[in-house]
Amino acid sequence: MDRLSVKKLIIILLALVNIFLLVLVISITKQEADSERLRSKALLDILANHGISLEDGTPLPAKCPDIIILERSLKKERSMLSSLIGSCSYENQGGNIYIFGGHDAVGQASIRGTGDFKIALDTSVVPVETDHLAAAETTLKKLGIKYNKKSLKLGKEDGLVRVTATCTYRKHDILNAKINLYFSDSQLLFLTGRRPPDIKTDSVDVNNDLDGIAIVMNFLEYIRRSGQVCNTIQGITTEYFIDSATIGDCTLTPVWCIETDAGTFYFDGVTGKARSLEK
Repeated sequence: MDRLSVKKLIIILLALVNIFLLVLVISITKQEADSERLRSKALLDILANHGISLEDGTPLPAKCPDIIILERSLKKERSMLSSLIGSCSYENQGGNIYIFGGHDAVGQASIRGTGDFKIALDTSVVPVETDHLAAAETTLKKLGIKYNKKSLKLGKEDGLVRVTATCTYRKHDILNAKINLYFSDSQLLFLTGRRPPDIKTDSVDVNNDLDGIAIVMNFLEYIRRSGQVCNTIQGITTEYFIDSATIGDCTLTPVWCIETDAGTFYFDGVTGKARSLEK
């Protein structure tokens, strides 16, 4: 067999391999689509048997995100605050509570090991140039705090304008990590709330059998036992709860959120048990 014939044979074999791989990918994709359709149909059937409907277009997550372990970094906290209040130093107040400030700073901050904090600002550090929401977003970006833009809420408290934002981690809301920014008509006065620590030290795969259907079954059992009534599920998402310790370590625990016409219900992504937002 001459060299030209060998080259043609190799080209033909490569083409056949590519065709085989293409058919395999199409087959796998079709199987996944069929599996998703069966999962959705099974979910609808289960809910219908309990007199509950699922809003059209509601996605069904297959699993929760990883458990994330974070720890505190005073260096990163000082860097974060310097972008807002200027050059600052810190002092340990005991109980892993640190005060950040200094002669050149235009404000003062207190941050606990749990991630709870308060930042008080001098006048005109963050003026309200267009509106309070825009000023709040500018402040959060300066601090490098990731947040859900859709979570921004405008309100009033003790005569001040309050903007509330929910922190996020990799596009998942941290449901019990919220920040409140308080404004006068013309400037930001102070902000307070809880944020996740800066350093990721580990992540743990949630290796269990809890998928969307299993969580819905837990939800149905929960409302049956509690006597609560709902008619429609409006959304099913996976988010995070932050569980903090005063030493500066925290765990982001995945949680399933089932939004209904009777309120939102939370289920631990590891145990599958109902959780309260306050815990």
